[in-house]
Amino acid sequence: QRYVNAENFNVVIPDTIKNSEFYDEYKNISESLFNFYQKMINNNIPKEDARYILPNATSTQLILSMNAHALIEFFARRICTRAQKEIRTLAIKMLKEVRKVAPTLFKETGAFCEFFGYCPEGDKSCGKELTLEELKEKKDE
Repeated sequence: QRYVNAENFNVVIPDTIKNSEFYDEYKNISESLFNFYQKMINNNIPKEDARYILPNATSTQLILSMNAHALIEFFARRICTRAQKEIRTLAIKMLKEVRKVAPTLFKETGAFCEFFGYCPEGDKSCGKELTLEELKEKKDE
């Protein structure tokens, strides 16, 4: 955020908040924080210090690079239905794009359970695949 124009800042509002009684208050508080941030910048507070007031939900743009191994690991963790909505949406879009340029390499890539055949989430599993514990119990039967 140090090199980003504050006029482009937006805040991500999860659907649970958008559809709740807290929506207006959330928007107002976020707007107040952005205004205060801008006031500090206008008064010579360095951006890298002023940004501490910005909420975690401040959107940003990133440029990143990953090798194929890192991408497969990223997809396995972030395409999972238990991942946060924004990162899951991004991961699905990224997977579609890499399949265009390397279809064979990313053909079987997907959520961890789809790629590895079991769910690492334990008691938080969505139930799509057996957890590692369930597989061990099944093997012992």
